[in-house]
Amino acid sequence: PEAGSGWWETDLEAWQVFFSHREGAARVLEIGSGNGASATRLLDLIFTHPESEVHCIDLYEGTAGEEAHSAFLSRAAQGGQAERLHLYEGLSREVLAWMIAGDGYWQGFDFVHLATPTEGSELLGDACQAWEMLKPGGVMVFGPGAIPARDAFLAVFGDRLEVILK
Repeated sequence: PEAGSGWWETDLEAWQVFFSHREGAARVLEIGSGNGASATRLLDLIFTHPESEVHCIDLYEGTAGEEAHSAFLSRAAQGGQAERLHLYEGLSREVLAWMIAGDGYWQGFDFVHLATPTEGSELLGDACQAWEMLKPGGVMVFGPGAIPARDAFLAVFGDRLEVILK
């Protein structure tokens, strides 16, 4: 995919077909939500049940972070999704550790999107933590640019999962 494009632009139709049989609300975890574009698209285009929700994690640092945070809040409000988007600000590994230790998150997500553009080792750590919160039968997606972390994750967890789309 081009720089700045996301999985929803390259594989949206495949995911819509894959989840078209799904009934009821979905609980989604997105790590690296940035300006909220992919989080809102998840609700608009894939998990359309009115009770579906996306739990978003991002660390908004510096001027660029403040702009992305502002854009996230604006996008959520404009789309009428503010109540369905839950934003956790901080280092992903710290927020994920808090979630793992808390009630209601362990095996609590139907879909995990690793959208963060962090280094491979950090992304791999996030994937390992997020794996513990994925429901049996749930789906984990690595965003564009995450190929080294994805491949390392598959090398370790490959015997416990099925690759749907690569």
